[in-house]
Amino acid sequence: MNRCDVLVIGSGAAGTFAALAAAEQGAQVCIASKGSLLYGNTRLAGGIVACPGYADSDLPRHFVEDVLRAGERVSRRELVELVAEGGLKSLQALEEWGFLFKRNEQGEPNLTQAAGHRSARTMICCYRGSSLAKLLRCKIACHDRIKVLEGHVLYR
Repeated sequence: MNRCDVLVIGSGAAGTFAALAAAEQGAQVCIASKGSLLYGNTRLAGGIVACPGYADSDLPRHFVEDVLRAGERVSRRELVELVAEGGLKSLQALEEWGFLFKRNEQGEPNLTQAAGHRSARTMICCYRGSSLAKLLRCKIACHDRIKVLEGHVLYR
């Protein structure tokens, strides 16, 4: 039996960040992943990351409105708001860990406008989405407070 203080369901970027945050606060964390840590939406996203608030004119509320509209209001507003408020900090953490995003000649992020977004707020990594998945896997593998449970499907 696996015992933990915090159970994170899903091993994508959001789940990994949640697990790392909880472990840094002293919690014993289990990440339940239905597949391998190298499989999933983070890998399939192709290495693009929407970063609300990077440009001064791009307010977090604009990101929330865009996501809710593009997703036909299926997303939970409070969760989208958390992403909007924490997106820039998460992106900065990725760069501190050595993950590279494309930049222009001035060293500024090469932001593009992805479908469903009103402004250019999407950063493209220098590699592929699988490289982001590998980086996140390394971060949790090196943490002694995080246990990964691959091949675990949870039912209600």
